[in-house]
Amino acid sequence: RGLLDHLDARFLERRTHTRAGLLALLSGQHVLLLGPPGTAKSMLARGLCDTFADTLYFEYLLSRFTHPDELFGPVSIPGLKAEDYRRLTQGFLPQAHVGFLDEIFKANSAILNSLLTLINERIFHHGRHRDTVPLLGLIGASNELPDPAGGLGALYDRFLVRLTVPPVADARSFLQVATGNLPTVPIQAEARLTRADLDALNAAAAEVRVPEVVKTALVALWKDGNTHAWDASDRRWRQAVGLLKMAAATDGRTELSTLDLLLLEWVLTPSPERAPEVREALLVQLGAGAIPQHDLRAQWMLLAVDRVAGTANPPVKKEPWKSRLVRRRASVKQYLRLHTDAVERLAADRNRIERLAQDHLWLDRLPSQVLATHIEASRDLSQLLVAAENYSAGLKSPQTAVALHLSSLTQATKRVYGTGAVCALSVDGAEPVGVTLSGERAPLRSKALGKDGLVRPDAIDVPVLTLTAEALLDWLDLGEDPEMLSGSKPSWTGRNMGTALVNLRKSLGNTAIPVPQDLHRP
Repeated sequence: RGLLDHLDARFLERRTHTRAGLLALLSGQHVLLLGPPGTAKSMLARGLCDTFADTLYFEYLLSRFTHPDELFGPVSIPGLKAEDYRRLTQGFLPQAHVGFLDEIFKANSAILNSLLTLINERIFHHGRHRDTVPLLGLIGASNELPDPAGGLGALYDRFLVRLTVPPVADARSFLQVATGNLPTVPIQAEARLTRADLDALNAAAAEVRVPEVVKTALVALWKDGNTHAWDASDRRWRQAVGLLKMAAATDGRTELSTLDLLLLEWVLTPSPERAPEVREALLVQLGAGAIPQHDLRAQWMLLAVDRVAGTANPPVKKEPWKSRLVRRRASVKQYLRLHTDAVERLAADRNRIERLAQDHLWLDRLPSQVLATHIEASRDLSQLLVAAENYSAGLKSPQTAVALHLSSLTQATKRVYGTGAVCALSVDGAEPVGVTLSGERAPLRSKALGKDGLVRPDAIDVPVLTLTAEALLDWLDLGEDPEMLSGSKPSWTGRNMGTALVNLRKSLGNTAIPVPQDLHRP
């Protein structure tokens, strides 16, 4: 962390590049810097090399005329005299710990063959000699991507981390660069990483566990890569997971987190213009599947049969509606407890993500889309809570149950039977509710209003049925003849009212207990 703080102070607008570059070198991988001339690519390579103790640095500008001697050292003349072809590699790339090759894609075929083996297998072939090289990582730079027809695909694939290096974009940074007002504080010797440090980190990275949620995300990304032709070889995937393990180990963790997957943007992006596509795929894996899941929608459906998880005593057949109302209240109460658990799990996960992102060694910043998923999940839970609380309020008493029943009726539309109310229900003195022949709600046409502004029952131009809430619930539950409620009415009124009541009962589910309403779509 101290080394990264030093690099951040030394380079302007290069926080991502310093983190990606240092992590790649710690993982024994190679870095490609793509960008126009003059964007501090070679300076960045030297700065990364400074973070290691006792390291040799090699830097060279390649062209198609570069001779292998310039890169790998001259041929030994005494060796030739002794019929032993070998190169004098001291001071050249085969002896370097960190190498920087500018314009690397302009290398000719005479260099490429030796270079590929050197950077991948860490072996330098010269004559009959097979020298193991101490290379931590190679940093390549180029102003452009390699020509697809130039036979450089193998070399391009060797660079696990690929970064675009743009010019500075902030005016303050520009002035610091233009005026030469740049910090030059050297790294203290005791702060540099030693070979013992690297051995310890490699040992710790080997023990980092990959949890199932990360494995699932990796498989999904692998499928995306195959579908969209990201050209990620099996070797790149193996090296990418090794990079993630090193990130976790240096961060003091023994298990990968889904948040670590964001680091794969440096690895999976086949070309700079396709970075948004890869980033979106990564954010999808940090989306809904990465937050704590709940089954509150399924439990809501189970409310209708009082089978909510955690409830005791299953319902009894033909139980009176008063007992069932008590049971339904208990079911809703248990549903609200499950909801509270879901809210607490989501809040704990969001706090975990925020803490992890804040302390994460290798992430420059947390994309806003990551927390947007948690915010959307919180909004969904809030809407579920409103529905549950409204339903709970409707079960408090017979009167509220009837009010909930009547409020759930469909508003009348033009039908075969007509659009107007044929009767009205006035329950326990509440304002009358118009009912159509099809059992729907309909506004009442009033001849007069009372002093309080409410409809006067005696002024309604349809017959009004006045009854208690318990009487209506008894009738809804028992399903007896509608005359039980309507009593003695004129024949034309009785027929209309009887049809309206029968259809009303069907609309209310033939039960005294209000059913849970349909939830909003997530």
